Amino acid sequence: MTDSTADSLLAYRPRFPILARTNYLISNSLGAVPEAAAQRLREYYDLWAGRGVRAWEDAWWTMAD
Repeated sequence: MTDSTADSLLAYRPRFPILARTNYLISNSLGAVPEAAAQRLREYYDLWAGRGVRAWEDAWWTMAD
């Protein structure tokens, strides 16, 4: 790995809060959660709470795309 590749990978560390406190070596099934996940989960919840089953046609059906 080149120094520039290592530097570009290290730039991602701040996105994962747990990495500031500890070495997180579990990546096979439950990797470190990115901070951005909190906002995305909130958006998911808000859509579900506001639209109920209609959330499928609003957004969920195409999430995998």
